[in-house]
Amino acid sequence: MKEISNQPAKDRFSRLDLFGVPACTYRVERIDHDQKHLYADLFNQYRLSRYEKPEKTVGHRMGGGWFDSEPVLFIVLTSKPASIPVGFIQLYLLSSSSDTAKATIVNDLYVLPDYRNNGAALKLTEAAVKFAIQNNSAFIRLEILQENFSAKKLFESVGFKCQTPVPGFNVYSIQLA
Repeated sequence: MKEISNQPAKDRFSRLDLFGVPACTYRVERIDHDQKHLYADLFNQYRLSRYEKPEKTVGHRMGGGWFDSEPVLFIVLTSKPASIPVGFIQLYLLSSSSDTAKATIVNDLYVLPDYRNNGAALKLTEAAVKFAIQNNSAFIRLEILQENFSAKKLFESVGFKCQTPVPGFNVYSIQLA
């Protein structure tokens, strides 16, 4: 992966191919929530993957119905030989009357096992960062299970910083403004 420079986050994330993944490998599309049925297999595989491992019972979660707005969904598709959906990221915009800063929250990120570790998650992360910048978010925040070392490595490699952990999770964010 490319080494992240000391440029401000907004400048780093305004480049076309942010993380060095060849544009021809994957393409990312934003879909409307009511288009999820077009990608039902992908979302069903995600749901099934969550039941393969026993879930921890955790009292605190940023996701799971804590948001008033509809989610923003991006799908990553292969470019060759065919256009196959292989992953998605689900985002929420969050703002508070007590805080003038907007935030983008990553609620879910999933890539099919056969497509992991070759740039699909990076393309989804890039789409999330670009979306956050376009919507004037001051930062992006997400939670990662403490034992999810590959997700930690991914987000740390592109500049996310671990904040104070909550039971069972590490909270990561990246400042954009």
